[in-house]
Amino acid sequence: AGVLWGPMAGFHAKQAEPPLRVTPLLSETSGPRMTYRIGMGVRAADQNWKRLLNRFIQDNQAEINAILLGYGVPLLDDSDRPITAQVVAPKPY
Repeated sequence: AGVLWGPMAGFHAKQAEPPLRVTPLLSETSGPRMTYRIGMGVRAADQNWKRLLNRFIQDNQAEINAILLGYGVPLLDDSDRPITAQVVAPKPY
């Protein structure tokens, strides 16, 4: 057992032989929160760029999640429930 940052833990756990299981710490009551959102920012003058990026992410969220899950990155939804490959369904074209 060990504690490691989720994206790094997930990637290396998937590479291990036999594969290791990553369990997000969701209900820890002491110490710092172990889950958080990743964000990005743009300059205040770049509102068009911000809208374009937000739209791209929204339109491609399933594919982005699938790529991250493919690398073993643990993902959580807005209610801190794990997002799994079964939940991720790329858009039909």
